[in-house]
Amino acid sequence: MTTFVLLTPSAYSDNIFIDPMPGEFGHFGRSVVTGDFNGDQVTDLIVGANERLLCGKIVFFEGPDFERNITYHDPRSPCSQGFTSHFGRTLASGDV
Repeated sequence: MTTFVLLTPSAYSDNIFIDPMPGEFGHFGRSVVTGDFNGDQVTDLIVGANERLLCGKIVFFEGPDFERNITYHDPRSPCSQGFTSHFGRTLASGDV
């Protein structure tokens, strides 16, 4: 699955976000959230892939060019024991 993200209401983004570690039925792009997650005053993007190996993951794309990305998995995931966590199924941001 490829995710297209519209960065502004009036402009079409030419950025195409592709899962850096693709897998069948990973649902990459099912959840998407933007915000300044690393404190550099630039908008970043997080894309969820909640079905990746049934454990899920999120991919952090660092703005402004979104070329650098880091993949995170649930460190407490019980997937190795046959359970599913669907990490990344729902994403939200705000001033908490």
